[in-house]
Amino acid sequence: MPEPPLVSVVTPCLNTAAYLRQTIESVLTQDYPHIEYIVMDGGSSDGSLYILKSYGGRLRYVSAPDAGVGDAINRGFQISRGSIVRLA
Repeated sequence: MPEPPLVSVVTPCLNTAAYLRQTIESVLTQDYPHIEYIVMDGGSSDGSLYILKSYGGRLRYVSAPDAGVGDAINRGFQISRGSIVRLA
């Protein structure tokens, strides 16, 4: 039986520490077995980076200034490897 396709989930964020852990947990607790999770942080200064680092290898993140939400999403899609790409 072939492996199910890899689904890439991209979350843009900027200074969203108050909601970030809940968002990450929502994605990581899905029961689909092949998820690549990418968080595109626009250079937060509110503790978001600390939260992202706490997940170790369970997700990928990039923390760098961007040109807004659309730019962050597009850059996340560009580095994703999945054949199905979603926004969360």
